[in-house]
Formats: sequence, C-alpha cells, structure tokens
Amino acid sequence: MGIKEDNTKFSQRISPKYFALPTTNNQPLPSPELTKYLEIELTDSYEEFQYWQVDCYETVVSTKNVTALNIIKLLKDIHFLAIYNAEKFQIGSDLLFWYYYTQSFKQVILKDQFIPALKYRQLSSENPHKKGKKKTAKAAFEIYATWEIISEQYEANILKYIDYMPLICMAGKATVSYPIEFFDRETLLRHFSEYVLHDLVTHTPSTAAFDKQITDSLIESCFYPRQHNPLTTNTALEEYQQ
Repeated sequence: MGIKEDNTKFSQRISPKYFALPTTNNQPLPSPELTKYLEIELTDSYEEFQYWQVDCYETVVSTKNVTALNIIKLLKDIHFLAIYNAEKFQIGSDLLFWYYYTQSFKQVILKDQFIPALKYRQLSSENPHKKGKKKTAKAAFEIYATWEIISEQYEANILKYIDYMPLICMAGKATVSYPIEFFDRETLLRHFSEYVLHDLVTHTPSTAAFDKQITDSLIESCFYPRQHNPLTTNTALEEYQQ
C-alpha cells in the first residue's frame, strides 16, 4: 500500500482499538462485504451492540523526527488496489466513505480555502460571590493558533456526507466504556476535516526566507503551533479580540 516505514516502526503503528458491532450469540455479525463470501446461513437480526477488539493501523508517516497524517494518499492507494485487485482485495463501506470524503475535501486544500485563526478557551472565571473592594483576578484563558476553513462548498459537503456515513465510522473508541455511544456524524466530520488541514499545513516544508518574513506574526504562530500554543499573554488576548 505504499507504506515505506521499516518493520519496527510499522509494528509500532499497530494497536488494539474497540468497535461497537452488532452481536448475536456472543459473536459479532460479519460485515456486509464479507457476508456474500461465507457459505453459511446468516441473519440480519442481532441482539445488541457490543465492543470487540480490532487491531488498527495508525495512518501516519515519519517526517523529520515528527509524525504527519497520511490519510488522503493512503486511502487513494487502498482504493486503487480495490479497483485493480478486486479478486484479492475488497474495501469496506467505512474506508470507501472516507475515500470519497477525502477526495471531496481535498478541494478545500487545493483552492486555499482556509485562513489563519485563533481559538479562545476559558479555563476559569471570576468568583461572582466574592465580596469586598478587592478586585478579583482576571479570568484564566488559553488561545490556540490554528487554521479555519472558509468554503461554502465545504459546508454543503458536510451536510451531504453526514447522510452517507455508515454507522461503523462512528463506532470506534480507543478504550471500552459503557453505555455504548456513537460519535455524532457532523461533529466527527468537522473534527476530521480540521485535523487533516491543520496537520497538512503545519508539516509543509518552509524556507529560511519565509520564516524570517513571518517572524512574530499571527502566521508564525499558526504555521508553528507546537512552538507557540497555548498563547496566554495579554498581547495574544488583544490580538484575539481584534
């Protein structure tokens, strides 16, 4: 699949996660894609959803001692294999969904439909019950430099693709917790999109001339968030308010 990491790094990318799958007789039902190949009688009915351990691959690559997301290219490679190796290789509905969504979302990146942004997070507030003339301390806060998507097509795609998303896409968790809950479709799509954009921009190679040009600017904070986030100075607050 075009994965070029050595075996040690590759094995480090494999880890157990948990998926809520339809279960009957204490066994997960086969996936719809697998069902047609099984020579046994199957039923669509199930008793409950139950968490099952699944070995998962973290879709990142190593670049200059840091890891970067590789999901758009990897899904494209997997889709290519599924088309031209159909007798040996079949893609599931969840990966097929993410393939089509990433191909659509890619236009946001190619058309530069994003801008530098600041996000404010309040950590604590003043005590409204405190009496006396002594002034209370200012509310503690954190400000994060990031990138914001500005695209009408992106908003339209979000509404379109939440109707297409299979339930399995929302069923995964890093650890088991009950009661079983599924992610919200729209929240998941927006989180995924923002993370992909942020990761891609912040791993774009720069030059010394460009770094000099953006020194001490909002662009620098957004381009190198690991060096600046969170921003907690009064200057950062003023810039955020502007």
